[in-house]
Amino acid sequence: MLGLVVDRDEALSGLIAACLARDGLRVQCTDGPVGAATALARQAYDYLIIDQATCSRDDWLRLTGGGHMPTLLLCTDPAKAWAGRTGDPVIQKPFSPPEFVMRTRLWLLEIGLAQPEAYRIPAAAEAFFLDIGAGSGQSTCALARQHGPGAVVVGLDRHFGAAVKAREDAAKLGFANLLWVVGDGACLPFSHGVFAAVSGVAYVQQDPQGAEAECHRVTRSPDQPT
Repeated sequence: MLGLVVDRDEALSGLIAACLARDGLRVQCTDGPVGAATALARQAYDYLIIDQATCSRDDWLRLTGGGHMPTLLLCTDPAKAWAGRTGDPVIQKPFSPPEFVMRTRLWLLEIGLAQPEAYRIPAAAEAFFLDIGAGSGQSTCALARQHGPGAVVVGLDRHFGAAVKAREDAAKLGFANLLWVVGDGACLPFSHGVFAAVSGVAYVQQDPQGAEAECHRVTRSPDQPT
């Protein structure tokens, strides 16, 4: 999977590339529509990251053959952002690198371009807990309070917007031991035996039997080493 960053600001495009590379995402950079057109002609890219100050909507339509390529738009005023594809995100500048990476990752998972296994659970924790159907994040935050700062609690929700909002709200409350993942409770994007416990499976309405089986798969057995 390869993305193309279209931005005349070399410092910003370099920052984007470096941030995404640390998270395992590859991008290449170009400085404007002409360079982007040349790059697209030479290479099959999967998505675009475009700075509105560099590329107009007409440029984007020409580059993507009518707007058929997933595009993340950067702009200083989201209210004045030109519309790309329905559902594609707009990120306001300036942004924090962690927030940018998180929103990009969730977006790529939402549209099926990133592999769920790309979520790397940090190893230096006492235990991991999973909250399925995290929604607003209240139940996920409650688990974090219950298990303390030494544990990592993962909030999983099917909806991109819900995961982003829950992360923002939890950060305001000072939680540092939470991860947010977009995914399906009946097809969990985690390895076998990762979690000490899983909650929220009762909220999975589609394929509840599959969700229950997945919960058993990702829950560590009592005799499994930590």
